[in-house]
Amino acid sequence: MYGAGNKPKSVQRGNKKYEGSLMLLKSDFDALNKAAIDAGFDDISDVPASKIDATVVYQITEESKLQTATLRGVEFTEFEDGMKQGDKFKEITLPFICLDVTIA
Repeated sequence: MYGAGNKPKSVQRGNKKYEGSLMLLKSDFDALNKAAIDAGFDDISDVPASKIDATVVYQITEESKLQTATLRGVEFTEFEDGMKQGDKFKEITLPFICLDVTIA
């Protein structure tokens, strides 16, 4: 942060941004999308962030403890439907943004 003069007055941090993507099998995507449609939305990308929180459990190495991340205010921005040559299963990628991530 700068004030009067040509030298900085302090260092401030920028805005945080939480985003990622979720890869699902087509059958799991269809179940989520159907739930969104049954709730009155056009598809999963129309569900507002206030309606979706997600919990992700992962392990970095086989020796490490399980990590849990809670994503609050998740909104899926789009979905990519397609297959690559040699794929045995159809996978759907759901890019998302969210309001906060807490890791426990």
